[in-house]
Amino acid sequence: MKYAGNKSERLNQLELLLLSHPEGLRRAEIARRLGVHRATAGRYIDELSARIPLWEQDFRVGIKSSQSTRLGHIGLLEGLSFYLGLRYFAENSLYRFPEGAAAIRKLSSFVKTFSPALGKQLDSASDCLDAEDKEVNPAYWEQLERIGEAWLSSRPVQVDFFNGEKTLSVNCLIRDIRMNRDLPGILVGISLLNDGTESERELDLSGIISVEYSVK
Repeated sequence: MKYAGNKSERLNQLELLLLSHPEGLRRAEIARRLGVHRATAGRYIDELSARIPLWEQDFRVGIKSSQSTRLGHIGLLEGLSFYLGLRYFAENSLYRFPEGAAAIRKLSSFVKTFSPALGKQLDSASDCLDAEDKEVNPAYWEQLERIGEAWLSSRPVQVDFFNGEKTLSVNCLIRDIRMNRDLPGILVGISLLNDGTESERELDLSGIISVEYSVK
């Protein structure tokens, strides 16, 4: 069973390796990067070819791709960066987000057409975002959607939010949206427009009560 598990990991590694080198790699180089003998690498190549289409030309092996099954020339680092961003978002979200998880699953289905291994990892991020042990709070995501609309349209908004025991209201522009590095949750950067002066601050999304477009 341990051998089967190791082989499965090697096949996933081989797939990501070839995906990150659309120009193809020589068998000796594949063996070196996987840390196995060349004959073993050859067996892995044969087994992977039964799972996804490969090409071999001028002593190089690569993954066949077409416009319908290729997301540009996505490389290993690009794919991992994308996955890690989604994983970080999923693990640090305060609340369950089934709509977001469904969107990741749709993306995963497409990614699996050219990288089953990467698609599988996206599925794990989706499951984390939709975990049953997370609290449900649809209003939280509705506020994020409103903030996102205002941010992308660069329109001023009135934001009501909790500040300790008080409720405050400010006119502002949404400057940025990012994950909180210190605690789970999302921070919203705003540029205040009150009293004709502009200053910056950050709000925790969970403390925002409402977001409305400012009336000029």
